[in-house]
Amino acid sequence: MLSQCEVDMIRQEVSTWTPQPTIYDYGVFPGQLISMQHFHDWQPGDVVDKIIGSKLHDLLGDFRVIECVYQELHRPWDIHCDFDRGTADAKPWYTAIVPLHACPSSTVIFKQRMDYNDFSRFKQSNAKAEQPVDQDFWQQHLDFCWPEDREWLTVDHVSQSWSPGSLLLFPRDRIHSSDNFHKRIHEPKQFIQILVDHV
Repeated sequence: MLSQCEVDMIRQEVSTWTPQPTIYDYGVFPGQLISMQHFHDWQPGDVVDKIIGSKLHDLLGDFRVIECVYQELHRPWDIHCDFDRGTADAKPWYTAIVPLHACPSSTVIFKQRMDYNDFSRFKQSNAKAEQPVDQDFWQQHLDFCWPEDREWLTVDHVSQSWSPGSLLLFPRDRIHSSDNFHKRIHEPKQFIQILVDHV
């Protein structure tokens, strides 16, 4: 999707964005740094819009960006979706992820969907999956997640290993997770994440 020159331009642009550490007192990594998030106020015609936005328009047509963030992910996000961002007039559509470096890591996308972001709520209100994630796959890729979560999920797609400038695009209601990259590499995953709504 992006040339190396375009990736370099994006990397230069995000270096000017203000980082915010993400540390939760709950979840699978309580008290530990999950991500340095650099949020960006998307503006039509800015560098990110010209390089990434134009390509997304070619794929999706018209859309509205509701969140754009450069992430340095130190530990994997566990089971979640990107549906709700608290906007009253939201029409959630797609999550777009653009890696900014080569990284031997994949994103696991499940068949299950939810129109909220709380997976514990999903487990309370849904039956266990008829074809749950294979135990060996879980141990190989998702062993940092809560073990019981496996029983509610069915793997739909595993992305290719991340390469700079590639694109991963999926509906925002799809439950997904990073893999356990933190056990193999000792630098953060670096990527742009853009959440878009229907217009």
